[in-house]
Amino acid sequence: MKTRQILAVTGIVLSLIATTAEARERSRSSSATGPQGRMLNRDMAMQAGNGSISRQRQVQGSGGRGYTRDASGSCVEGSGCSRSVDGATNGGKTWSRDSGSTRNEDGSISRTSGATGPNGESVGRETTVSH
Repeated sequence: MKTRQILAVTGIVLSLIATTAEARERSRSSSATGPQGRMLNRDMAMQAGNGSISRQRQVQGSGGRGYTRDASGSCVEGSGCSRSVDGATNGGKTWSRDSGSTRNEDGSISRTSGATGPNGESVGRETTVSH
């Protein structure tokens, strides 16, 4: 079960990463107004190429509420894959997540992950799955 989860996460990261030298860029913006006049604006930008991807998202709502989120990931042949996500609210709270996976010489996969929450609490995890 753990093998499938790790392979699924690694597969998702790999499928998101452009492996050609040609860079790809996309952006999207949207806004909505609710029945009581509350507004929501969202912006997203993504760049991918040369084995890496980065994505920025900003969401702003009525009353000064909102957040920004920056995510990046990369895969390097022989070194593995890594992903990082950082976020911040308009109120100043921040959070982050990091993860990485590597195929070992014996064919097993090692994965590390860590997260820091808005109150500074941290958690980390290391797993190795053999076949």
